[in-house]
Amino acid sequence: MTKRQEFVENVKKEVANNSIYVWGGQGELLEQLTLSKIESMEGNDPKQVERILKTISKKYPGGMKKSRCFDCSGLITYHLIKLGLLMFDTTADGLYKKCKPITKRELLPGDLVFTVKNNKASHVATVCEVNGETIKLVEAVGRDVGVAETTLTTKFNKYGRFPAF
Repeated sequence: MTKRQEFVENVKKEVANNSIYVWGGQGELLEQLTLSKIESMEGNDPKQVERILKTISKKYPGGMKKSRCFDCSGLITYHLIKLGLLMFDTTADGLYKKCKPITKRELLPGDLVFTVKNNKASHVATVCEVNGETIKLVEAVGRDVGVAETTLTTKFNKYGRFPAF
């Protein structure tokens, strides 16, 4: 299995593990996080913390042993670091600047898709499957959804290939 394939498989497991979105999340195990840590990561914003706690109560009535916390770039960098392909955490914009620009037609599993405005990326996801015109992604969607499989939409307007791929 190539590093690209391993990366895609590892990111896809976060969907099956019911991993959630927490701002600043970089792969912390959910069951090890305290309420005060979640509050700290969310900048002590009670509305965001409440949304996260609501998501946790809906998704995990029977436990959360494999669930992790990620924001969009944390999901990608966690798995790149784990594979030894990146040495440090970075933002969506940091990932965008590391990637070789490609076109939508060139997208392959493992490539990254970005939401970019004024040449600055604010969101990132990874391609997990390309089937004709349908492009499936894995992304840390947001506090109400968590890590999920989605499809490529127009919110993603730039595409990149990580140098190791």
